[in-house]
Amino acid sequence: MRIKYLELVNYRKFEHVKLEMPDGIIGVIGGNGVGKSTLVESIAWAMFGNKDEIVRESKESVRRAGIGPNEPTKVRLEFSYANEDYAITREMSGRTLTMDATLEVNGRVVVRGATEVTKEIEKRLGMDYKSFFTSVFARQKELAAFSSSLTDAERRNMIVRMLRIDMLDEIIKKISEEERRQKTRIEDLRADLVDEHGRRLIDSITEKKTVYETQRDESEKNIAALRKKQEKRKAEERELDDKIKLLEEKLKSLTETENSLQIKRKELDAKRRELKNTQSDLDEAVKARASAKELDEITPRLEELARTKEALLAAKNDHERLVELEEQIESTLQEMEQVDKVLSAQEDAIRRINDELGELTDARRLVEEIEEELARLKDEATKSKELERALEKEYQKNKKHLKEILELGPNSRCPTCDRLLGEHYGELKEKLEKAVAEGEREQKEYKKRIEKLESDISEKEQQLDSAKKRIERLTRLERELAQAESIKALKEKEKESLSARLAKMRSEAKGLEEKKFDQKQLDELLERTSELEKRRDQLLGYAALARRIPRLEQTVRGLSDEISQLEMEISAIRYDPTEKELLEASLDELREKKKMLRDEWDRDYEKLLQLISEREAAVSGLAALERDLSKLKESEQKLKALEDEQIYISKLQEIMKAFREHLISRIVPTLSQIASELLAQMTDGKYRTLLLDGGYNISIEDAGEIHRIERFSGGESDLANLCLRLAISRVIAERTYTEGVNLLVLDEIFGSQDAVRKRLLLNALNSLSRQFKQIFLITHIEDIKDQMGSILEVYEDEHGVSHVRVGA
Repeated sequence: MRIKYLELVNYRKFEHVKLEMPDGIIGVIGGNGVGKSTLVESIAWAMFGNKDEIVRESKESVRRAGIGPNEPTKVRLEFSYANEDYAITREMSGRTLTMDATLEVNGRVVVRGATEVTKEIEKRLGMDYKSFFTSVFARQKELAAFSSSLTDAERRNMIVRMLRIDMLDEIIKKISEEERRQKTRIEDLRADLVDEHGRRLIDSITEKKTVYETQRDESEKNIAALRKKQEKRKAEERELDDKIKLLEEKLKSLTETENSLQIKRKELDAKRRELKNTQSDLDEAVKARASAKELDEITPRLEELARTKEALLAAKNDHERLVELEEQIESTLQEMEQVDKVLSAQEDAIRRINDELGELTDARRLVEEIEEELARLKDEATKSKELERALEKEYQKNKKHLKEILELGPNSRCPTCDRLLGEHYGELKEKLEKAVAEGEREQKEYKKRIEKLESDISEKEQQLDSAKKRIERLTRLERELAQAESIKALKEKEKESLSARLAKMRSEAKGLEEKKFDQKQLDELLERTSELEKRRDQLLGYAALARRIPRLEQTVRGLSDEISQLEMEISAIRYDPTEKELLEASLDELREKKKMLRDEWDRDYEKLLQLISEREAAVSGLAALERDLSKLKESEQKLKALEDEQIYISKLQEIMKAFREHLISRIVPTLSQIASELLAQMTDGKYRTLLLDGGYNISIEDAGEIHRIERFSGGESDLANLCLRLAISRVIAERTYTEGVNLLVLDEIFGSQDAVRKRLLLNALNSLSRQFKQIFLITHIEDIKDQMGSILEVYEDEHGVSHVRVGA
């Protein structure tokens, strides 16, 4: 991995930084707390987001203090890895600190989204953020952790974690857990294959199967015997059915004869009643024929009464019209009286309004005069205020000038012309004092004048408001005048219309007054007419009844013939009730025998169903046992497979444990060799051998003797710890799964080293540049910056914002 470009926006203390990253050893220098480590940690934030090792406290601490909620925190990182160019943009914004990210590979966006980008980076680099930190970052506190302040076990676990061998512990732990689960499954399965007495379930089920087979065979034998008995009863039942059918046919014939006889007797009774009723109707019709002759006398009398009734009704209509006209004439006279009242009121209103409207012209002329005077006064007031402001400005200018002169004194220079005041001081002072006094007097005069003008303006505005209100009232009177004249015209037309209608109604009433009408005569006529009409309707009914006489006589003759025919048919029918009773008794006896036979058949059928049910239960039980046997055999096969798998899991656990021990056994000599080479470089050959024991305690060879690290000075101890940490980074970088991540970050590693050791340490780091393309050295020590290939100087301005200055 090679970092090409880094850009920070509102990230911790940085407002906006853009950096092109060089190769080799890059010194990140600056005072404490200015953001040196932050600059390099932002690389990890761009790749992995808000992880604990990156954000330190909370995600809010990543944002620069004092920025608004809508200002984003953003990091853009460009780097090359495995012959491909990567660009990550990660941004956090809004009140809820929503994270977003974009990953580009070779100029093409391959994934979007904060979580999605992190997962894609982990997939492509083959490591998560913990692995990245362990392999890339080396801090001073980690170097101190190698000292004797830790126990052997703590130091061993720390190095195992750094080298990610703890991954094998996780795998071994999971294998162990799976082995326990597998044993539990095997034990559970074994328990399922035996009963509470420890006997194999397969043996118990085989015995039950034999019992069910015996029950099935016995049931089938009994079913066959019962079905044979049922067939015999069926034959007896068919014989009874034939006898019952023969008797039922005979009984049916007798019943039909009996029903036919009853029907004919009922029909004979109905015909006799119909003959009696028809004869009665014929007698009534003969009597009605005699009474119908009176109809010829009543008809002419009714026609005469109708003509008289018509004349009387016409006279009644004329009388009613006359009464109606008199009422309408009275109503019209009242309407004309109301119209006259409205006309009189409108004429009075018109006269009154015309008297007042004579003042409208004078009122409008007065408004014009007041508006002209008001405009003149306002214009004069505006000009006076402008002059007052100019005088105030001049007054303040002179007053200020006078104050300056008084403060300067006669021995000073004029602030305007820069000449010595001298003898001109008194003259200038007097002139300015007069100007100030004159300005105060003129201001007072203009203020009084402006107050007088504003008072006049207020008075005129009140007069104008009063005059306008008067015009408004007169204008309303003009509209009222137009409305009154309109109403007057309408009422005059209405009066003309009423007069014409009144004349027409009086003329019509005069013609109707000559005609006479007698209500009593009309009532008597209507009463006589009603009585005659009732009698006429009665006689018309008699006449209609008399016309039915021929048809009624014919009906009487036909009914008499039908009655004679029915009497002959009834006497010809032969029917014996005793024969029917005997047949019914025999039929009941046969049916009782059939019922008894059916009851016996039903009882046997219930037994048959019970036997069938027992057989089915045995068959079902056998099927269930077969399924249970099949499941048990499958479970035994599964148990065998689980036991075989248990053997493989146990062997795998042994292999992984052995592999872990093998790796751990390789760590000590490998780290000792690499750390010895680095120590020899950094001490210029003084110390050539660095040894580690089983607890990863450091020992150094000095003059042919091996000594624990506690014997050496603080600087030499720090140097030995640094060599061990660099050795760990080299081992991690050379591992297959981190291939290509040739980047190293060393944070504050020069603390206790003298100048010579610092130079040697840098030389050793330069030799590591073949292994690591870029090595970032974070330090607050500036006296080594001339020995580095590139410098990133981090500094803080007066506002607490950090910046980066690039040097070479």
